Amino acid sequence: MFSIWDNILIFLVPAIALPLTLVSVPAASRLAVRCGCVALPKKDRWHSRPTPMLGGVAFFAGFICTVFLLSPSLDAALPFLLIVTLMFGIGVYDDLRQLSPPTKLIGQIAVAAIAMAFGYRLHFFNWIPLDTLLTAIWIVGLTNAVNLLDNMDGLAGGIGTIAAVYLAYLFYQSGDMEHAVIAVAIAGAVGGFLVHNFYPASLFMGDAGSLFLGASLSLLATRANGQASNILSLVAVPACILLVPILDTTQVTVTRLLRGQPISQGGKDHSSHRLVTLGLSEPHAVLLLYMMAVLAGATAIFIKSYAYAISLAILPLVLILFTLFTAYLAQAEVVSPEEQERRTKDKKLTVLLSNLTYKRRLVQVLLDMAVISTAYYLAFAIRYEFQLSESLLDLFVESLPIVLIGTYAALFLFGSYRGLWRYTDIEDLVRIAKAVACGTLFSVTGLLLIYRFNSYSRIVMIVYGLLLFIGVAGSRLSFRFFALLIQRPRKPKVPVLIYGAGDGGEVVLRECRKNLQVDYQPIGFLDDDPAKQGRTVAGLQVLGGADKLPEILLYENVAGCIISSPKILTNGHAEQIRAVCAERGMWIRQLRLEFVKEGTGS
Repeated sequence: MFSIWDNILIFLVPAIALPLTLVSVPAASRLAVRCGCVALPKKDRWHSRPTPMLGGVAFFAGFICTVFLLSPSLDAALPFLLIVTLMFGIGVYDDLRQLSPPTKLIGQIAVAAIAMAFGYRLHFFNWIPLDTLLTAIWIVGLTNAVNLLDNMDGLAGGIGTIAAVYLAYLFYQSGDMEHAVIAVAIAGAVGGFLVHNFYPASLFMGDAGSLFLGASLSLLATRANGQASNILSLVAVPACILLVPILDTTQVTVTRLLRGQPISQGGKDHSSHRLVTLGLSEPHAVLLLYMMAVLAGATAIFIKSYAYAISLAILPLVLILFTLFTAYLAQAEVVSPEEQERRTKDKKLTVLLSNLTYKRRLVQVLLDMAVISTAYYLAFAIRYEFQLSESLLDLFVESLPIVLIGTYAALFLFGSYRGLWRYTDIEDLVRIAKAVACGTLFSVTGLLLIYRFNSYSRIVMIVYGLLLFIGVAGSRLSFRFFALLIQRPRKPKVPVLIYGAGDGGEVVLRECRKNLQVDYQPIGFLDDDPAKQGRTVAGLQVLGGADKLPEILLYENVAGCIISSPKILTNGHAEQIRAVCAERGMWIRQLRLEFVKEGTGS
């Protein structure tokens, strides 16, 4: 049980760390300018004006003073403080003197070795050499992940603050007040820095801040991880809390390797940059990544707090969602055509491997493996109300390979890997439905032939088919959903009417809505068929026939009228439409879709 002082302390610590950082920021900014530690705009950097660095000095000072003042056990906190101070020192030296990437990496590995000597380990494996190697990769990798994430105003600081808050909650729940105080001190100190670092930033944290923050979060995660109650918590809790920097670093690493670009080289190819390329403003891009960090952290808390069977169902859903979003961002073009052409000439093998990966749809196949496995597990869990005994789990494990083979066979048979996800339509969904039905039938047949369907539930297979369709169809539609979520700002469009609420009218409407080069905004249809008047086509109302045009123009501000097909002008209303439009100063255009023989011009 916590004392009253402990409960007060958890709120007092950030309340002191935040103003201490705010007070330190002006001094850190002046120090940066005096030392020449100013980030100048570069071609491979995002910011557009000179900005002082060493913001990390300000929030390190706020953090260290707060912990020394209020730590419930300073002796227990000293090893942590020593380790992060060493990493902070490497960052400061790099900001002032520019360490080479190999030298900086050696220093980070040395600090990781010191951390392990003080007992900071992941405890993923019982074999100490393997666990030591993985811990070193975790500390160094996450430290650099936060360093790479520091690529847009407020991003690394905000994500780090969110992660620190979640870690503090985990420590508080488990009764570890020493590390809870450290976590909330980090949250408060970095939160004070964010006041000056959020868009438009007047101060950057620099490597001093990003290396300190990354090392601190990686060390705290090993402690939260060490209290895990099962293997799922052991692996998933720290990974989920820090999922955004992990995914961003993975995406940057893979795409730069495929382009033949050094990973350590700066660039505008991070998740935040891709979001801006796709249409979001800088603050909105950062806030969206904040929301992802909050969702990932909440998943970690859920896994820690709820039953193993439920956690095992929720975690894959979140990971699939994040993976799909990362894949969607990866398609955003962030390299100029000239640079891409140069790298294509210089890196023939890399481009060949990239094309091979694309053509074989390896990523889609691997993603579907996660979707199939998750859908099948959820079907078991739902059927047995998330009370899965060891015998039921054995049934799931022994039958999963058969289900995977049967489902994959159907997906390939019905061409589920041929389409482009961003153009998924009704025909694709029908094809997926057929593949799912056939895959479920193949799976049942396989279980019947091999195990005679003994102990297996028909309800499980029915639920599996439904969940599989939702998962496969949802993954294919995800790119269209993300495109709606991240819509590029559009200039004001010209209001128009569409004459003809048929197939041609639907084509005109779709082209106006989807094509960014078309600057028309349809506000309604005209159609002379009385049965269509008052109805809607793709959400747009049929306002009336040609005879209603003068009345419609009394309350609608319209610049022109688009004729969806020349055929509809043969109904006798062509002159009426032209006369009214000429009287009101409106233009008339026609949509013409025709096949023209190449080279003839007609």
